Amino acid sequence: MDVAVEKILSTQIEARRGRKWLLSKHAVARAGQRFVSFAEIRSALECGTKSAADKGAWEYRFAGVIAVVDSTETIVLTVYPEPGFGIDLDKVPISREMQLQHDKDCSRLVGDKKSWTSHTVAVIDQSGSMRAPDIDKNVTRSDLVWLTLAVDVVYHGIKSGERKSTDVMSVVFMKEDATIVVDRQPIDWILYNKLIDIMNTEKPSQGGNYIPALDVAETLLMSNRSRSCALTLLFLSDGKPSDKVKRDDNRHITATGWLERMKAFTSPRIEGLASVFGKRLNMCFCAIGPPDNSDFGVIKNLANKAREYECPVVYQKATLRADILSAALRTMSTTTTDTMTTLSQVPECHVYRDFVKMKQSEVGSPVVTDTWKVFVQSESGGPLRPWKKRIVKCQWTRQDGWSTIRAVFSDPTAIGLAWETRWFGEGKERLAKELREVGPDEVTFVGPPMVLKASITVSRLEDVDSREFHKRFCKSQLKAQDFARLFNERAASLPVTIPRIEFIPCWVYMVETEPGERKGYLVEPALDVSQYRKFNDNAGNVHAHLALKRASSRKLHFNGAFASLQFGAPLNAICEESEDEDDSDNSEASAVKRNAQAHTRRLFCEKKQYEGLSEGLDEGDVLQAFSCFTYKVASRRRYLVCDLQGTFEEGGNSPLYRLTDPAIHTSALAQEEIRQKFHADTGSDANNGSRIGTTLRRFGRTDRGQDGIDDFFRTHQCSKLCKMLGSRRLRSSNEDIYATQTKNGHQTTSDFLRDLDQERRLKMRNESSHQKSFRPI
Repeated sequence: MDVAVEKILSTQIEARRGRKWLLSKHAVARAGQRFVSFAEIRSALECGTKSAADKGAWEYRFAGVIAVVDSTETIVLTVYPEPGFGIDLDKVPISREMQLQHDKDCSRLVGDKKSWTSHTVAVIDQSGSMRAPDIDKNVTRSDLVWLTLAVDVVYHGIKSGERKSTDVMSVVFMKEDATIVVDRQPIDWILYNKLIDIMNTEKPSQGGNYIPALDVAETLLMSNRSRSCALTLLFLSDGKPSDKVKRDDNRHITATGWLERMKAFTSPRIEGLASVFGKRLNMCFCAIGPPDNSDFGVIKNLANKAREYECPVVYQKATLRADILSAALRTMSTTTTDTMTTLSQVPECHVYRDFVKMKQSEVGSPVVTDTWKVFVQSESGGPLRPWKKRIVKCQWTRQDGWSTIRAVFSDPTAIGLAWETRWFGEGKERLAKELREVGPDEVTFVGPPMVLKASITVSRLEDVDSREFHKRFCKSQLKAQDFARLFNERAASLPVTIPRIEFIPCWVYMVETEPGERKGYLVEPALDVSQYRKFNDNAGNVHAHLALKRASSRKLHFNGAFASLQFGAPLNAICEESEDEDDSDNSEASAVKRNAQAHTRRLFCEKKQYEGLSEGLDEGDVLQAFSCFTYKVASRRRYLVCDLQGTFEEGGNSPLYRLTDPAIHTSALAQEEIRQKFHADTGSDANNGSRIGTTLRRFGRTDRGQDGIDDFFRTHQCSKLCKMLGSRRLRSSNEDIYATQTKNGHQTTSDFLRDLDQERRLKMRNESSHQKSFRPI
């Protein structure tokens, strides 16, 4: 026997018919890894069905086990479980009408890419290790992947109605090279059956190269760049890449060097996709394998790179549990559905603009670079006609509307503006990029950093980057600031330190970007990107994991008359005089003592109401209480401010939230009042066909009306802080806690709100009598 063959042979197995087979070391190792016993191998060789395999080999298939032998049928090369064996997943019967509809949908998708609502590209590892049957009930890793893809993505998507024939899926095999096995097919029952066929027939083999698979996935995703199509990249692998990467000088590379080299090769591919598509591209990275496996450094790095561009990312750590992988894929499907919903809410005659994003870690360039544009202020117009200059600064107020601000720049040495061409922030309505004032050399930045915001959509008919478009943002910001001022006044009346809330100011720069072409850009002071957080959204979700928790249990400090009181002290801590002494002495000193004792008792009872506030209060609770306060107290159930995002500043004894870009929901009550006011002003009949809309989006697309308010209170439970903010009257900071009393001792909440509302309405009429719009606060 050849010596080379002897080295790879280790075990001899004898079938029941007396025939002897030699098992290679590779076959013995694979049998142990894949839980295949020698008895099962003997059964496959004796009773199995024989068929041709690759490279002249033969395979014997029996009872879920496949044994591959050489061309002479004397040496067992490898063994593995049969794909899909034991998984009872029935295919859906396909009628002739279903097949015809599928063919019609395929033709339509090729000819009209704007009709796509989503495109999911799944990259599936098909390396040899995916044959390992170490999942529940001896299911192989490959079978688990195809099972979850067919059931959790396609089956449940069709059954729930979330996926239709306008939703597209592509599947890429990741082996030594990349092969497209499903090429942009509609998500329907025919695709479902095809995934089952792949599970039952395809065999994982050698390879598992990341780079060619990512290149093919990029080509598929780039094949339709329509801004109305939600994109998803699903990447499943059970180990480190098999790519053969070398140093530039082709010398040997260490394990650590190989890992860094692979990150350097794969990261640009994910970053390129993320910079082009932004939040429209959802990414899901799933690691299949033992939880203690450390071979997933590259796939984890890909997930982190996508997060730097604000892409929605699901990263599932290494697992061999079917329920965990199933939950990850369902989360991915839900995220894709949310993106589809957002894209479907584009205003009529508007489309999403093309843009390129930058990593948030790149924010903060010290000087002008190649990616910046500079606009130098012109001298035309002079000081008497500032609106004729190239750069005009405008501000909107409720009293005066739009007005021009003479001081265009904050720094006296500034000669113009410069902004990044790439965007670092992306919201539902706007994009954000860096804006700075430039000095005389047109390279050095002067003045404080700013943020320029523009609409994420562009109109097919007219320019949307005008001052009138940004007016809605300014109105929302001012409205939210009014509520914040009331909240701060109410919070200041409490005997505890509550962080203040501030919505940063905004203005508009009208810039002549081209001769005769002037556009408006919304501008506001820059917040620290590294500390920027989203605390809740406009759909009732609380982003508790992003709330800034400065301590595990934040203690509140009591102020004023409460500061000297201690919980647990007896109510009779003040010594009382004897009855005889009290009867014989009715002096003024005794009366003062009795009043002091009663006052202390009242303070102690009052402080007991706030005892719960001194333990476990988190900053996130404050903002939830603010949203609740804007609806129940400040606007008297007309408006709710949410989608709160910004930074939190400790500031010593004056902690502060600096927020921006809020969403304001208009309640059904306020909408009806606005309609009645509109019909009263125009003289039209409220019951005729001239109604001004079923849902009034007074504050843009993020104003979801009564539905948004209902979603907030569906998840919100009023905390003790909410109740205290809603039940206590508003006092000035220098007013004694019991200074204002009514006939029965204290002013009630309803009386206070009525008086406050009357005072504010009177003040508004005096200051804005020329305005006709109805603005309840």
